[in-house]
Amino acid sequence: MSPPLRIALIGHSSVDEDFTYAFGLYRIQAYLLSLEGVREAGHRVEILDRKVTSDEAEDLELVLATQADIVGLSAYLWNLPRVVRLVSALRARRPELLIVVGGPSSKGYEDLAVDDSRPDFLVVGPGEQTFANIVERFAAGTLDAHIPELGNLLSYRGVEPGEPPTTHTPTTRPKSLDFLPSPYLMGLVEVDTKTLYVETDRGCPYSCAFCVESTAPNKVAEFSMDRVEAELRWALARDFEHIEMCSAIFNRDTAWMEQFIELVERLDPDKTLSFSAALYSTYINERQAALLARLNLRSALFGLNSVNSETFKSVRRVVRLERFKQRMELLKEVLRPEVSLIMGLPGDTPAGFAKTLDYVATLDVNVMVFRFMVLPATIYYEQRERYQLEIDFANDNRILSTHSYSAEDFAQMEAIAEAAGYVQVNPGQWSKRRDEGFVAPKMDQRTWNFLYLSLREIGLDSLALPASWRFDKVVLELRSHVQLVFLDNDNDSDSPGAERPSGLDVFVSIRDDDSPRFSHSRYFNVAYREHERRSADEDASAKARRSEGYRPLLEQITAALAAAERSVLTRRKRGGAGSAKASP
Repeated sequence: MSPPLRIALIGHSSVDEDFTYAFGLYRIQAYLLSLEGVREAGHRVEILDRKVTSDEAEDLELVLATQADIVGLSAYLWNLPRVVRLVSALRARRPELLIVVGGPSSKGYEDLAVDDSRPDFLVVGPGEQTFANIVERFAAGTLDAHIPELGNLLSYRGVEPGEPPTTHTPTTRPKSLDFLPSPYLMGLVEVDTKTLYVETDRGCPYSCAFCVESTAPNKVAEFSMDRVEAELRWALARDFEHIEMCSAIFNRDTAWMEQFIELVERLDPDKTLSFSAALYSTYINERQAALLARLNLRSALFGLNSVNSETFKSVRRVVRLERFKQRMELLKEVLRPEVSLIMGLPGDTPAGFAKTLDYVATLDVNVMVFRFMVLPATIYYEQRERYQLEIDFANDNRILSTHSYSAEDFAQMEAIAEAAGYVQVNPGQWSKRRDEGFVAPKMDQRTWNFLYLSLREIGLDSLALPASWRFDKVVLELRSHVQLVFLDNDNDSDSPGAERPSGLDVFVSIRDDDSPRFSHSRYFNVAYREHERRSADEDASAKARRSEGYRPLLEQITAALAAAERSVLTRRKRGGAGSAKASP
């Protein structure tokens, strides 16, 4: 009998949200360990759940330390360049290693390849069964003879350098997903978060060209309500506070949604759990509005994307504007909808984008604007030559220009958003809330005191600022947030009537999953707002350099805040003066 295999799975979770742990890798681990043959063989599966901000130099040594026979890497836009470099390094150190790259962005590997190094396989689509097939065939010594039967993947095995991988037929979606075990119920997941992913279905009945579902089987597969109930009970037993619903369209089936809400009311009558969900306006009616009013729904996101009719054909979706507005009106009595827009869809122009902003200004909603990023395995990605998409593959596949607008036009769209009052909360992400100013949940007095002590611990005057910058002041919004103001001396002016000098406002508020932010420490969010005087004809590359220039300062503040929190808590444990009631 062959010796047990060592299998290492590595991913790099985003830091933009509190709940970004390696959910996909845990699902693969759970499915593998549910198979009788894997358990009998004694195969060991280890997860390396890294953060995208963790030291990249450690990735290689951590993987090598597992002495793995098979390595699986999870690829998203934010870590795909890092995955490509890790594959190259692994090939140099252990050429015989079986390497599998999966995840939503695996198909973009070729765009970033740094040399002739390639993984053995790119898994495209759901990975549990395909990865398990690879493991079982590899263990049996029959992998190469059965590649066409493994599932939805691209294979580099036996392919000469420079040649494209061989493509193998995707697996179809089953009607029920209950054959996939829950990593929570198997006791595999331990996360330092109060937010939990709960997956209720996979797939989407629509095929919007910017979405990964546009090239997937056009079918929705579901987990049973019994499975969903078991995971909610698991979350409640462990004092989780928030559930991120993993469903492309949470309100697709009104009868199912009613059953789900009745389940939540039975399990959690005190509404200790809150929820975030993506919804589709087409399904909203009075019955759905009444149902949603019964759920502690903290975030209800509706994708509008654009009202420019020139984008509809390529996106493969038409928006009926009057109906959309009526449905948002129907919901405003029970929740505050959040509408998402995409800046720079093919077919759009500065004038078309301005028209979209004019339309959403008539709605009583919060608005998020996202820069168009061309996701691998989407229709736009497959047809990028048709739409003349100029893509910055090294920077999250962000769009630079299309057949309908230039890079200068895109910079104009950004300027239009800023002029309309949208605040850049992350590179490529803008927000405008109906509430005036910066809004954050109120803190209790104890948490407010803890924030005050932590900020005092940092020593803001001692931060390593860019050469021309200085720390200006702290503005306290009692029990809501602290505003740190940084100014650029090069553009300062004391003359009467002068414009506000260039700089950055940094907002520190209680850690909250649904508030826009750059990053977070253990207890608090860190967000920012620019206040810049800039040339009206500033091009896209100059704007990108300026925004990226803020990142080191913001990362430094977040790291300093996290260290200060630990220091305050350490003093509290030791009984230090002034810290006895400091922690949340």
